[in-house]
Amino acid sequence: MKLSFFQKLFYFSFFFFVFFSSGFLDSQDGLQYLAIARRMYYDKTVAMPEAVYDSGKANIHMNTFKAADGKRYAATGIGYSLAMIPAVAFEDLLLIVSNNKPLDAFPLESDWPVLFIASMTNAFFGALLVLFMTKMLVVYQFNTKKAGVLSFLFVICTNLFVYTKHSFAHMMFMSFLMMTFYYLKVFLNEKSRKHLLFSA
Repeated sequence: MKLSFFQKLFYFSFFFFVFFSSGFLDSQDGLQYLAIARRMYYDKTVAMPEAVYDSGKANIHMNTFKAADGKRYAATGIGYSLAMIPAVAFEDLLLIVSNNKPLDAFPLESDWPVLFIASMTNAFFGALLVLFMTKMLVVYQFNTKKAGVLSFLFVICTNLFVYTKHSFAHMMFMSFLMMTFYYLKVFLNEKSRKHLLFSA
């Protein structure tokens, strides 16, 4: 099967960004998003795990609140947690193959496979951003290959490259924002309602 230029650009960008991934979730927010992703995958809930330290005096997660049902929830949305579910599923596959159980006290206990794979989440969104920046430039009559090179260089020459390496939700926001503008532009050009739906 022959890949199109856009497919090649996406895969090249993704593997380039993966090569520079941190290999670890390097923020409290990142660990919190992943903890919720694990709860969604294993327990079918978005409530925070009851992980405590120092004889149960304090919950280890920041930015949480106790709801009327007595459970703790994150103040942030669940979008980035949904993006981390493939990392949790991959880890679950490894656990099944190795005949082990998931850690109960994550992230108090380090769970390296899921941390490693989850750190690549923003590599995916970085590649998505390169792809849709290229598509946007093509809509504005840029040569396709030049648009691809310009988009890739724009990401690696700005602080966006840093976001592709670390576990901050900003990269997903930037990618979806670019996709929104792209589909709005295509809608204005083609008057196709499906592109208006995609932009939403």
